[in-house]
Amino acid sequence: MKRRLLIGALACAPLLMTLNLTPADATTATGQKIGVPAYFSTGDDASWSALDKAGSGAVAIVNESNGPGLDSSGTGDATQPDPAMAARIKAAHAAGLKVLGYVDTGWFGQNDEHRQTRTGSTSESAWTTQAEGDIDAWYKLYGSDGVDGIFFDDAWGDDCSYESLYATLAQYARTAAANGSYAKAWTVDNPGSDVDPCYLNDSGSADTFVDYEGAYDGDGGNNTPYDQWTPTSAEQGAAPGRFWNLVYNVPSSQMSSVVARSKSDNAGYVYATDLDLPNPWLTTASYMPQEEALDPAS
Repeated sequence: MKRRLLIGALACAPLLMTLNLTPADATTATGQKIGVPAYFSTGDDASWSALDKAGSGAVAIVNESNGPGLDSSGTGDATQPDPAMAARIKAAHAAGLKVLGYVDTGWFGQNDEHRQTRTGSTSESAWTTQAEGDIDAWYKLYGSDGVDGIFFDDAWGDDCSYESLYATLAQYARTAAANGSYAKAWTVDNPGSDVDPCYLNDSGSADTFVDYEGAYDGDGGNNTPYDQWTPTSAEQGAAPGRFWNLVYNVPSSQMSSVVARSKSDNAGYVYATDLDLPNPWLTTASYMPQEEALDPAS
């Protein structure tokens, strides 16, 4: 597991309406959809335009400053929406995409680095409070523009002692959506690696999991090169809509093979990009039109 380096930028896509995005509604490996970390600047017209062409059912994770934006002190959530972000969300929504607001869970401060919240705490309770505040802010600031759910980054997926914490956050997101009369919140956890059955067996933990995030050749991210990684038997036996693969530093010559492999690896969502660290999600992939043209649903 590792922390992605983000450039606070963001926003994109769609949502609301009467979508109930449960795992059963997700997709199948043969009806796979593109899911893009849209961490680009709101002024990046080329990337947003390419993203909007991804088609109905595609997904975008929107992000600003590792969350919904910060207040003037840099320690709390923004109190006013960013008009540029709101416009990007609305446009993507109109194009048929679904949007997830980015929320950092920082492994609840219990990883080897003892990640700190914005106020400098490493406690589980402080991380929970910050995550809940970010959820509230996404819906308060952009719920009416089209926020379809929450993407929980830096998540545990191999330690069952944290499963209940993610179930609590997922329920909090669903309640926040319901209180605003928005669509049921689709929740995604990103451990970036294989998920223990304890998470898969409890539908309350998350609807979907990123069970692979890393470099195509294994360097700088997930230590196993993508073409050598195989999901666990539990992952292979679950619904494809529960899984999402994110693969960066993918040569153009290998993009189609990555998409094909993700299907055989039972991933209902996938995104391959030729960008690399420190931020492979800074813009869309140079071959985004070709990746979209594969039309996984066909």
